[in-house]
Amino acid sequence: MVPGRFDRFLDTSGDILGKEAIAVLYALVVAGPFVLIAALLFLAERYAAQALRPPAARGDRMTKFVALGALAALAIGCGSAGGGTATGFRGYVKRGPTMPVCRVGVPCTAPAKGVKLRFSRAGKVVATATTNDRGWYRVVLRAGRYTVGINAKATAFGPRTVTAQSDVMKRRDFLIDTGIR
Repeated sequence: MVPGRFDRFLDTSGDILGKEAIAVLYALVVAGPFVLIAALLFLAERYAAQALRPPAARGDRMTKFVALGALAALAIGCGSAGGGTATGFRGYVKRGPTMPVCRVGVPCTAPAKGVKLRFSRAGKVVATATTNDRGWYRVVLRAGRYTVGINAKATAFGPRTVTAQSDVMKRRDFLIDTGIR
């Protein structure tokens, strides 16, 4: 996990943890600077209105100037949080054929539920992803070439190798051949 990257909060099955909390954090990161800029404009307008008051009623100008500066720094800081795109793969894993004779209009494949995909480099497993009930998975990897293996019985599986590009979450679907003929 890399701190500050909302797209990396995944559990072992590849599902996102705390979707609601992540949505709130993402909304704050995206909307935060706009809210703070609006607050700055509001305070600047109030400050301008106070400048027209007699000196005894104004208060300390330096305190207000420091507060406006702190709000501006906070707005700039919030705008730079998060950033970047994850590197890795997402996609659909299906198994098939699911019956000896496929018929027109009847699906001959099905989602591969609970299949564990193993992504290896130089013979060492560096990441795994488990498909959900609908056959979808997501895995975050470093850029590079990977060999993919599975924990399911299959006569054929593909593709066996994939290449992750830096800052690209590429879609890569897999087919598990059940061997039913």
